[in-house]
Amino acid sequence: MGISAAAWPAWKKSFLAAIGAPDTAANEGFLNAWLRKESGGYSGGAVNNPFNTTLYKPGSSIFNSVKVRNYPSPEVGGQATAQTLTQGPYVKQYADLVAGFRSGNISTSQNFVGLKVWSSGNVNSKKGYWNLSGISTTTPGTNSKATGTQDSTAGTGSLYVQEPGATPSTTDCYWKLSLPSIGPLGGGGICMDNVIWTVMILSGGVLAVAGLTLVAVGVGSKNKLINNATQAGAAFIPGVGLASQAGRAVARTKIAQQEADTRSQRTALSAQRVEAGQRSEAAENLRAQQAAERIDLARRQEARRAMVDATAAIRARKASRPKSGKTVSATSTSKTPAKVT
Repeated sequence: MGISAAAWPAWKKSFLAAIGAPDTAANEGFLNAWLRKESGGYSGGAVNNPFNTTLYKPGSSIFNSVKVRNYPSPEVGGQATAQTLTQGPYVKQYADLVAGFRSGNISTSQNFVGLKVWSSGNVNSKKGYWNLSGISTTTPGTNSKATGTQDSTAGTGSLYVQEPGATPSTTDCYWKLSLPSIGPLGGGGICMDNVIWTVMILSGGVLAVAGLTLVAVGVGSKNKLINNATQAGAAFIPGVGLASQAGRAVARTKIAQQEADTRSQRTALSAQRVEAGQRSEAAENLRAQQAAERIDLARRQEARRAMVDATAAIRARKASRPKSGKTVSATSTSKTPAKVT
């Protein structure tokens, strides 16, 4: 597993090109040191993924439970790592590291927020590392392993890159309870950090539930017995008195808000009813107007038909009369004989 010595130069060139950084001795030396720190040399980590990014690339496969990827070639692995630094959700946190590469003169002794976030996920974490100080920048040998360096911000002995099987000189536990060996259970210790936090959280949860229960029962109650029980509980359980008062105030505010919302809803409903009535009246007026127009149209059509019928009747009467020609009297056309004297 890991990246081979033969593939490492191609990975570095692919990464620097993808990140927009020059291929300088300082940049390559920094990557050599980072390889030792992050993967412990060539044999550590996923295939062609020495810095353990989880970015999906076509042809990649899952390496472990946190979905670190194996990449099909060193070029793809270099591009995936560059893309994680420049396009992932932590672009702002990785900005100083990317700028260092792009300057071409990055230094292993310089602290980088990007290194801290990459190695621990959080700048406030006790784990991880800020720089690569003290780690060789030469190209690792075929079987090179990291020698281990301390995170200067994490406290003495906080070793996070080590030879396989090595045990850190200290742990991240502040309160450790040592236990004697008990039969097959063996000995050892329990980190009380988690136990203490668990007890505190559970205790707070119990108090909160009790307080909220009393508040819920007592708020707004007119029953004297319930009010007395609420006051007694408030006096017995620390913080419940204040919670009860605050809860009552919150409840009163909520009730007032509900009443205001109800009034607003009623006003809006009344307005809707008025608007609906206006729309109904307007629709009724429109229907009446349309009915009047239809009646008027029917009357005009009826008058037109009556006129047509009258005209037809007149024509019919004229057509039924006999035709008469002018007659000329015969005597009217005879000439009067001349008078003989």
